[in-house]
Amino acid sequence: MKKVIRLTEQDLARIVRRVIMEQESSDLIGKSVNIYSGPTETQKEFWFQDKIGDVRLAPGKQVEITFEDEKSLSMWYNCTDTRPGFIYTGPNDQRMYNKQLESIIKKTYCTTIRDYDNNEKTVPNADFASTNRSSGNSSVA
Repeated sequence: MKKVIRLTEQDLARIVRRVIMEQESSDLIGKSVNIYSGPTETQKEFWFQDKIGDVRLAPGKQVEITFEDEKSLSMWYNCTDTRPGFIYTGPNDQRMYNKQLESIIKKTYCTTIRDYDNNEKTVPNADFASTNRSSGNSSVA
């Protein structure tokens, strides 16, 4: 049985973006990352190294990153936050840093738009979550 489905150009573009983003986020899973307590990412600021367990869009349209070994540890990236780094949800809600990972997350999950006053604004560009699991041992940073 054949069915004809009509898609607008906008619908097709949205589907293609979703597929690309799911592939990119699953590429991060299993990659080893260094996390720092300061924005200069010096050896003195080194906090820990772990593999990414999952990357997903969480409630509030924040990107949540969990780790393989530190299962109780999550960090969040908010596309609309102008400060650098990730937010660690722990006792002090402190910030964590990895510039390379932040760049990848921003490129994959965020987009820049212009508001009514023609000012640039960064916002989330997806409304879905990827729970694909893959293994890998390459390093992000």
